[in-house]
Amino acid sequence: MERYDEALGIYRDVGARLGEANTLKAIGDVLQFLDQRSEALERYDEALGIYRDVGDRLGEANTLQAIGLSMQRTGRHQEAERHLDEALNLYQQIGARWGAANTLQALAQVYQLLGKPRESFAAGHKAQEIFQELDLPMAVMPYPDWLKRVIRFAQRGRLSLGLCLLGGLIAFPFALVAFIVILLWRFVRAKAHSR
Repeated sequence: MERYDEALGIYRDVGARLGEANTLKAIGDVLQFLDQRSEALERYDEALGIYRDVGDRLGEANTLQAIGLSMQRTGRHQEAERHLDEALNLYQQIGARWGAANTLQALAQVYQLLGKPRESFAAGHKAQEIFQELDLPMAVMPYPDWLKRVIRFAQRGRLSLGLCLLGGLIAFPFALVAFIVILLWRFVRAKAHSR
């Protein structure tokens, strides 16, 4: 933060607006990581205004996405949807497919939280299509590490794929039971709290 603040001062002194916007966005990202969301949103808003002033549409889209993700984390799902939609439109207009795919993935989560399962599935599916079309290496795919290891193992050959399928068939009933137990526990807990 000290280095970013120092850089921000220098960019402002020399009038480098794009450097100022990039630094404000980076400060917002750090504040977001530190769970200081309201301060992060202030920096994002400052950066967004500058990106719009200088006409940097990619910076604008990246900042709108960051704002949407921040809104999602604070439970402001409708605001998150609005900012992510705006980011998605910009990414699509400028042909930034990686940004569009990441935003679609975030929108899929927001739609799920808003009770829109069809929209969630469509956005998630479209994101996966874009990621596959980009033919990205597994290391940069937005999957959890455990899933990446399973995918790499399954790609070794037919035997590995068969073992993964067998493991999935064996694990599915246990996962289903665990899911039902969690749902019942939440139901019982909600009933207990309502009394």
